[in-house]
Amino acid sequence: MLGQHHGVEFRKSSHSDPDNCVFVARPPGATVAVKDGKTPQGPALEFGDPGWGAFIEWAARLA
Repeated sequence: MLGQHHGVEFRKSSHSDPDNCVFVARPPGATVAVKDGKTPQGPALEFGDPGWGAFIEWAARLA
């Protein structure tokens, strides 16, 4: 799901590097929102708790 999340504070992931930034926020509710650092004003991907866990497992396999 995509959302804009105006007024929500996004934090830069500690695993980001200067060329590949990811910003993460926990907006009200049970979702996690993720934005691409190259388009910080763009929409965010939203994940529920099960989807966020699956995303983290997938990303860890890429590292």
